Amino acid sequence: MKLKYLAVIVGIAIVIGATFFFGGFFGVSKFLNFEILKSLNTKTPSVRGESDTPKENGTIAFAPSDENSIPPRYYSLDHNFSFDAPKGFSFTDIPDAKGDVVLVEGSAGESFQVFITAFDESGPLTPERIKKDLPQKLLQNPRSATLDGTKAIAFSSREGTEDVFEVWFVHSGSLYQITTTAEFAPTLQGILQTWKFY
Repeated sequence: MKLKYLAVIVGIAIVIGATFFFGGFFGVSKFLNFEILKSLNTKTPSVRGESDTPKENGTIAFAPSDENSIPPRYYSLDHNFSFDAPKGFSFTDIPDAKGDVVLVEGSAGESFQVFITAFDESGPLTPERIKKDLPQKLLQNPRSATLDGTKAIAFSSREGTEDVFEVWFVHSGSLYQITTTAEFAPTLQGILQTWKFY
């Protein structure tokens, strides 16, 4: 008789435990509703002219379902970095024969671009080093910066008739050139504080 009651009690305990476990799991999972934004260059042929096959890595941007609670975050699986952007911003990977381009755009027309290309020098970059390859480039008010421990150079410049703000640095065999308008420079500097390498 005691064994019968014990079996009933154990059965009830298992049912309650399973209810809490699965109820808790599915209750939490509904808040983890991320949308994967596929890269435009996922099936772009490489510079070497290889076949049109999907890249093993690529870039993924996770955008939260509730844009009012968490800012969108961009991840690059090819270059192992991420950063947060202001709410309402979107990310686009643009195919380029010379490197990888990430365009980050806001709903009001504000934007910045990250251009990444192979580079066989270790850095850090200096104004003199940039002028060596680009003697016509205007570097105004150059100053040192740091992105997640990587030394960078920030400066003002010109693109045609437009004043721009740029941040350049070298990391793991790649040269990074981040460009935006002079007006968006303060916001970009805040965004770059969230930059992480992995």
